[in-house]
Amino acid sequence: MITFREQALEIISQLYPFCKLPEDLQMEIVDMNPIRRVKKGKTIYELGDEAAALYIVIQGTVGLNDVFDDGTFRPEMAINAGEMFGFETIQEETFQNQAVAWSDCLLLELSYDFLESAASVDAIFKKSVLFLSNCLMRSSHTHFPWRNLEENILYANRRHWMVLLLKLILPIFLLLALIPLATYLVASQTAYVTPLMVTTIGLVIIAGYSLWVVQDWRNDYAVITNQRVVWQEKVILLYESRQEAPLDSVLAISVNTSMLGRMFSYGNVIVRTYAGIIDLNQVPSPEEVAAMLESQWQQAKRGTVRAEQFARVEQMIKERLFHTAETTQIPAIEDVKPEQVYHPQRRGLFDWLADVFQLRLDSQGMVRYRTHWWILLKRIFFPGLVTLLLLIGVILNLLNIFSLLTLNTLLLLTGLLGTLCIFWLVYEYVDWRNDIYIVTHEFLIDVNKKPLGLENKKTAPLSTIQSVEFERIGLPGLLLNFGTVSIRVGETTLTFDNVYNPAEVQRDLFKTISERERKRKDRAVAEEEQRLTDWIEVYHHLSEKEDKDFTENI
Repeated sequence: MITFREQALEIISQLYPFCKLPEDLQMEIVDMNPIRRVKKGKTIYELGDEAAALYIVIQGTVGLNDVFDDGTFRPEMAINAGEMFGFETIQEETFQNQAVAWSDCLLLELSYDFLESAASVDAIFKKSVLFLSNCLMRSSHTHFPWRNLEENILYANRRHWMVLLLKLILPIFLLLALIPLATYLVASQTAYVTPLMVTTIGLVIIAGYSLWVVQDWRNDYAVITNQRVVWQEKVILLYESRQEAPLDSVLAISVNTSMLGRMFSYGNVIVRTYAGIIDLNQVPSPEEVAAMLESQWQQAKRGTVRAEQFARVEQMIKERLFHTAETTQIPAIEDVKPEQVYHPQRRGLFDWLADVFQLRLDSQGMVRYRTHWWILLKRIFFPGLVTLLLLIGVILNLLNIFSLLTLNTLLLLTGLLGTLCIFWLVYEYVDWRNDIYIVTHEFLIDVNKKPLGLENKKTAPLSTIQSVEFERIGLPGLLLNFGTVSIRVGETTLTFDNVYNPAEVQRDLFKTISERERKRKDRAVAEEEQRLTDWIEVYHHLSEKEDKDFTENI
């Protein structure tokens, strides 16, 4: 029978950064720290409590909540078996949120004193612990609206500061060149107007470009979660995209560094997936990033940890053979009382217009998307403009302002062209409305139907999706928040063109894919557990029969 210590050791040996320790130190971590049993609903620590221990979940689910001044809270993150929380212990004095057991839990509690002594023994482990702590603290202060509640951000960082410095060389050089230029103009001019204008314009251009470079650097992020790897890139007023892939689709991880990168500890982490390459470009400490990513990749491939499987099998055996097991504790967000949860509502004009044009419809587990209303306006602009000009011409003719054509001729022209334009407007609207993208629990469907014409439908199973990316290109797309979501399916790419809020569409797709994959894995695990339990039950009955036959023969 597997013990709690063995369960903890299994998790420690797989969890970054503890997986980098020798086996004897991993065993020492398990042997010298207590394993706490926490009942469902019990608070582990409150916001503002002294940060004195780091916790690793052995069994169950722990919820981290943001607590507000009025006593309400918002679930922020779900920590499952094989994950840890309480990272503030490493560098902070108090906890930054509330931790509550969402199911019956087993927690390995690592005190600050023990972590400090372990770090003093192993310098590599100390470096990795500090790196992980900095990553988790940085990610806790960075908002990513595409993150799901059960998705924990382990790493979120911009490019290395050296990349920013290299991009600022040009404005620094221009600034240094502006000083002698201004001095020369002052010396050669009797008036100071021209030198002042040149200097002011030069400073404005240099400052504007420098601010653009800094903001462009701030907008790019490499992100690693317990479910996927993400590269997010944005160029102000020009371009925005996000590449991502599930961790279980990763094929290989490598690190590329230059001589300058090795000097200042930055480089590229290359993630090869079924759909292509995701380049985490010029990130700090690339070796640590790769080690963290590889640890999460291996966990994703393994799926449920053996300790969780053992606990469920033990539960099933007790229920079927001894009828003494308690009701299975299933971690669920629904366990949180609705009146205690804070739900921020942020809906603006664009969201209202999206509802008016029905750009997203969710019904009976099926989500339908349409192209953005801006695309409709572009398509109806010319016929709408002609119709408007005809109406204005008739009004001006009636007011005797426009008399180039007689009223009868103008009315006849308006009737003919107006009827044609109205049919054109209706055709474009129906054509726009008929082009829809559908996401179900099993399929992606792209429907392109022409009025009074052919209907073209493309279908792809969710199980064949390898990656999901989105991009917003151009000023209209960035200002009005629409773009294209690209879904890699086998050797082809399915695109949702010009959809509203493509980041949200990508999030919906990834959430649907993740839920489907989780259900598939849960079914496979449940079937295996059921088969194992059947075998044990048969063995139990045969043992009872053998004992009975033996007793009768005595």
